[in-house]
Amino acid sequence: MKSSGLKATALGAGVLVALAACSGSGATSSSSTTSSDPIHLGLMADYTGAQSYLGPDMESGVRTALAEINAAGGILGRQVDLSTGDTVGDPVDAIPAFRKLVSTNHIIASIGPTSNSGPALLPIAQSLTLPMFLQGGTTALDHNTNPFFFRTTVGDGSLGKAMAAFAIKKQLMKAAFAFTSSTSAQTLVDPIKAAYTAKGGTVVANVQLVPAASSYRSQIQQIMATKPDVVFIQQDPQTAATFFQEASELGFDNQTTWVGTDTEMSQDVFKALGPKLATTNFFFAHGGTVNDPAVAVFNAAYLKQTGKSQPLTFAPESYDATLILALAIDKAKTTDGAAVSKAVLEVSKPSAGAVNVYSYSDGLAALAKGQTINYDGVASTDDFDQYHNVAGPFVVSSWTTAGSLQDVMSLTPADLG
Repeated sequence: MKSSGLKATALGAGVLVALAACSGSGATSSSSTTSSDPIHLGLMADYTGAQSYLGPDMESGVRTALAEINAAGGILGRQVDLSTGDTVGDPVDAIPAFRKLVSTNHIIASIGPTSNSGPALLPIAQSLTLPMFLQGGTTALDHNTNPFFFRTTVGDGSLGKAMAAFAIKKQLMKAAFAFTSSTSAQTLVDPIKAAYTAKGGTVVANVQLVPAASSYRSQIQQIMATKPDVVFIQQDPQTAATFFQEASELGFDNQTTWVGTDTEMSQDVFKALGPKLATTNFFFAHGGTVNDPAVAVFNAAYLKQTGKSQPLTFAPESYDATLILALAIDKAKTTDGAAVSKAVLEVSKPSAGAVNVYSYSDGLAALAKGQTINYDGVASTDDFDQYHNVAGPFVVSSWTTAGSLQDVMSLTPADLG
């Protein structure tokens, strides 16, 4: 979620009906607009449901980017507005919400959804030639060939390697798993296991936690009996609050090292655990650039937009996606989906003679000079592979008692193996 990597269930006829209902209804609507009309961008995310924090978190990143874009004169000289759709964390609810954004709000591209709805919406986006920047790590999209799909979050396979690499570097050679039973969590277990055991680690326990249960004491005791050096976790805030409180009561919270996925860097998790539990041997891996100029630009813009110095989950990834999209439209000089999707790769690809840019205004200025640009992002370098995925780099962070992130270790591709 950042790996909210839910594998979508097959929707069969439901998707086909949605495709038919959507066909021709929105992606080409920009052709009827004038140069003074705003450009309409969509955000598909979870605003209700089990991961309802994702919608506002992602929106904070998109709106930070839009403030930067509109202050620079907009895209193609036009201001950009945002319409949001609630996926409810469920493909069945996501399809009509997406249809509404396309047919009523006339969006020309979508930031999101997350992995729980992405596989269901991507065929619709492709039928409409509408670029979609998915936010989530599901391995189901690691080899996707949809030309309108892009992902600015790192995939779960790469994230699993980063978590394993950190544990091995810390010489934590016996591991247990305490992931919730949700699909979004379970898709990460196998990639972590494979990477960890390949580096010499041993898995001694694996428990699945029913989300938001009243107690996890028996599962904690099961893990404790195996005396692991590290416990890999992905838990939603409510589950984590109960789990770690009981782990503390059993004296287990400080007996091992906890390594979480990027889900655990959510402010909601920090608040649920409280400063003491959140800072007791608690680490999490996530995509992120270190000392990259884009980070400083983003942090200043985010503080100005939200009043917060600590970005929320998926905010950097959504910000990167929005800026890449904007620069691609400027590069293509049109909102046509096919042309924009081609330009996405052109404005974010490192190449000889390309000018590295770290903000929208710098990218716009370079394009105006006829220069080739390479946008380097906040959450990753945003160098898309042949499947339009990004691979890192990665950072391992921990919480301070004040609830801010502190970087503990950077991981290179060589570290991941």
